[in-house]
Amino acid sequence: MRKKLSKNGNASNLKDQLIDIFSSYHPISEELKNQLTIRLKIEQLQKGHCLATQGEYCVHFYYLAEGILTSTTNRNDKQLTTFIVADGSFVTSISGMYGQRPSDESIFAIEDTLVIALHAQDFHYFYQHHPEMNAIMRCIMERCFQEAHERSKMIRLGTAKEKYLYLLEHIPQHINRIPFPYQANYLGIREETLKRIQKEIHIENDEKQTTTLFKRIEHHLSLIHI
Repeated sequence: MRKKLSKNGNASNLKDQLIDIFSSYHPISEELKNQLTIRLKIEQLQKGHCLATQGEYCVHFYYLAEGILTSTTNRNDKQLTTFIVADGSFVTSISGMYGQRPSDESIFAIEDTLVIALHAQDFHYFYQHHPEMNAIMRCIMERCFQEAHERSKMIRLGTAKEKYLYLLEHIPQHINRIPFPYQANYLGIREETLKRIQKEIHIENDEKQTTTLFKRIEHHLSLIHI
């Protein structure tokens, strides 16, 4: 789920823009707006910085204003990439959200990144004192779970090519910013296989462009002979 903020502006403007995104899900009171302005925190992360670490507690919910985050988990001495998200996404460790149990995954930046954070304790405060926040977060979490289900289904059932096309469809403008090994690991395919698929897609696109060009030429020539 991506609703992007403008990258121009100071921290206050970024908070206001995120509050506008919240209010797009459900009207919010002026008091809630004021409390969000106070409690939202802007964090700048350098490439490689972790938002959450597997085995530790995650106590924040984040909005990714700029950058790319990836989540990995270690199982049986093997590292698996569980998701990759770009600008305009909400993200947290679902397993460790609210700090109730250790996170099953690590989340870190694969490029310099800007996030807006809200502490788990603030959520509890909002749920008790501002009922509209319950409706807002329900909408956000429902969308997050829906996207997670779609990712899981494609990664498990799709062919290698279908998996890559899925990635292209969901973050086409960011694909070149994601390091190649992360793409392959996330899709669960070998790097050599991913390179072959990319080459096939480039050839198919070139053929489509050539076909379209010839059709335009034929149409133009037909008009000349009329």
